[in-house]
Amino acid sequence: LVDKNNKLPFLNKVHFLLEKETAPYWNKFLQGYYDKSGISSDNFDQAIEVKAKGQTVLAPRMSNKDIRLLTSNSTSVYYTAFNMLDKTVGGYTPSTQKLRQAISIAINEEEYISIFRNGRGSAAHGPIPAGIFGAAQDYNPFVYDALDKRKNITKAQALMVQAGYSNGINPVTNKPLVLYFDTTASSAEDQPRLDWIRKQFKKLGIQLVIRSSSYNRLQDKMSKGQTQLFELGWNADYPDPENFLFLLYGKNSKVETGGENGANYQNAKYDKLFEQMKNMPNSAERQVVIDKMVAI
Repeated sequence: LVDKNNKLPFLNKVHFLLEKETAPYWNKFLQGYYDKSGISSDNFDQAIEVKAKGQTVLAPRMSNKDIRLLTSNSTSVYYTAFNMLDKTVGGYTPSTQKLRQAISIAINEEEYISIFRNGRGSAAHGPIPAGIFGAAQDYNPFVYDALDKRKNITKAQALMVQAGYSNGINPVTNKPLVLYFDTTASSAEDQPRLDWIRKQFKKLGIQLVIRSSSYNRLQDKMSKGQTQLFELGWNADYPDPENFLFLLYGKNSKVETGGENGANYQNAKYDKLFEQMKNMPNSAERQVVIDKMVAI
């Protein structure tokens, strides 16, 4: 080899560029400064054409510049989590369970995907994404009446009454229930999405306070149990259901062990099934165990 016995690294300098906003990144991509780029919602219509049967193709203005469209299904999940240690949204009493269910129904994921992701994605019916063994084949009965039919908002409002928050009123203060939502989203282009999230809670009469912070600050708050609701995502480290189901494993509690169970969910039955499932080969028997875990 020509480079044999030469000192590593062979490069004298590595130059990193950070674009804080997607708009300038996209414009520089079109000008040839970057080799590849994702497509944000704002640029979707410029880059993509939707055919009669819903097929998406690269717009001629892109292909004429020798730009190619690469698509794939991502083994990722994005979710809103409740801190189970919080005295208002956490815990395992019937009232807090009904509050969480009401909020889950009210946050219209299909609408979110349509508006902010241009239809790129699908609402999850379980913790395992499509493409990974064990992914849900049926609908989530706590949020949906059928695979493509979310429960009506009136059901969520009825659950609020059962939870003790009729019309979203906190009986202790006799004012709208105030909840806190932590996120790393803070830029100007994030504001329409954050406003949309507030509106989802407003359907239930809940006043949502959004607290934006850096990722490190959010992780610090999570490790101290100082969150109520927060949004995160998880990309598969390896293509196995264990890599998603461990996000709810009690021994991975963020507060207690510093693990990835940011919700600090604890359920002895779930944990026992997880320990049984995690090293099983993919099989009908493993699917049965996974279904039991998801049902919990």
